[in-house]
Amino acid sequence: MKRQKILDAAYTVFSRKGYHRATVDEIIALADTGKGTVYKYFVNKEQLFYTLIKERSANFEIELGQIAALTETPLNKVTKAIKVFLEFYIANGDLWRVLMHEMNP
Repeated sequence: MKRQKILDAAYTVFSRKGYHRATVDEIIALADTGKGTVYKYFVNKEQLFYTLIKERSANFEIELGQIAALTETPLNKVTKAIKVFLEFYIANGDLWRVLMHEMNP
C-alpha cells in the first residue's frame, strides 16, 4: 500500500515537472511518507521512475501481445491495437510525454 502510494505520488510529480526537475523530496511530501520508506522500495529516483513506467505499461504490453496472437486479419489487429494504445495514452499521457522528452538528447 505504501509502495503504491509512493508510485502514485511519483506519477503526479514526474508528470508535472519531468524527470530532471522532479525531486524525491517532492514525491515523499506528496506521498506523505518518510525518506526511509521510499528508499526501502526504491534505490534512487531513476529506479523509481523506471519502475513507474514498467508497472504502468505492463497491462498495455500484455494486451498488445494478445492482439498480436489473434488469428484475425491484420486490419482487425491494427484496429484493436490502436484502440488499446489510445486508451492507454489517455490514462497515462502526461507520464509518457515526460518519458519521450527524457529519451530525446
